[in-house]
Parts: sequence; C-alpha cells; structure tokens
Amino acid sequence: VRPSMVSQEELSLIFEAALILPPETALDYLEPIHRIIESSPESSEKYSTRALLYSSGVFPGIIADEIEKEGILISEDDCCLGRRNFDISLNHESEYLFYELLDTYSYRPLHPCMRTGEERFELLYRMLKNYGIETVIFLKGEECPAADTQADYLRIKMMRQGIDPLTVTNSDYIKKVRDYVSRI
Repeated sequence: VRPSMVSQEELSLIFEAALILPPETALDYLEPIHRIIESSPESSEKYSTRALLYSSGVFPGIIADEIEKEGILISEDDCCLGRRNFDISLNHESEYLFYELLDTYSYRPLHPCMRTGEERFELLYRMLKNYGIETVIFLKGEECPAADTQADYLRIKMMRQGIDPLTVTNSDYIKKVRDYVSRI
C-alpha cells in the first residue's frame, strides 16, 4: 500500500469502475496499475498502525484518506462493496466452473447478511494479525442492521485477539481517530 501514490478515494473509484467489467477485462486494466504501484519506491511516511476498515456500505474514500492523514495505514477493508469482491482465485476457464464457484464461495466471508458473525470471524478476522493488521475501524451506519450487529460481536472478538477495535460514525471519526493515535 502506497498512499502517497494512490489515495483511498482514487482506489475506490478504480474498484467501482472495475466492478462493471467482466473479471478478465477488469484484470487487463488493473494489472498495469498494480505493476506501477509495486515498482514505485516505498513511501517515507510513518504510520502508527495498520488497519482494516469495516462498513455496512461503501467506506467513503475521503474518510479513509483523512484517517490515513492522522497516521493509520489502511491495509484492507471489509465493506459490503469493498475490495474483497476482487478475489481472483477463481479459474474462469475451468470446465468444472460449478466446482470452482463452490470452492471459492465456501471460503469467502461474504456480506454480514449472508454469513453469521462467527463464520465471518473464522474466515477473515481470525487471520488479521498474520497480515500485520493491528486495528479494525468499525464505521457504524444505518445501511444494514446485520452489519451493525456483527460489528458489535466482532469488536469484542478483536479485543480478545489483541487487535484494537475503534468504532466511529461519519460525524465523529476524526476526533476518535486522533484520540486513538495519541494513545498508541
């Protein structure tokens, strides 16, 4: 992740545009962007922690950018319309496409209304420390009651895993993020 090269808002726009294309076409456009970003030098910016963003809808890119300006590196998201939709482990050319789909969707955390909090914890949240994620920022909203209920469950599980949960809203996120960064 190189925030100085591509902002979270720009990244959101890229992903949103890619969602309308067939996977193989989207990959043709995404791969050059990925190569350029990967070949660029690491940013000299220092971050106090790496975080996963959780939201029942789209986590607004402008909010994610402001969180990064406060010193938290956004490494991943768990949003209903987020990056997890770009899992490319599926072999689209397989003659056994049904089994490819079955296997792929058996291991995805999917959306809160499609899997329980317990299942989503086992499929995604249990592994966050392996990816260097030390904080989960829960954006509470009104879009999906299932997501807000799971956020409460996952917040407690994160504390037990030694990962800091931070619950914010659209109106208080900057204050809460500043307070959190000042304590770590």
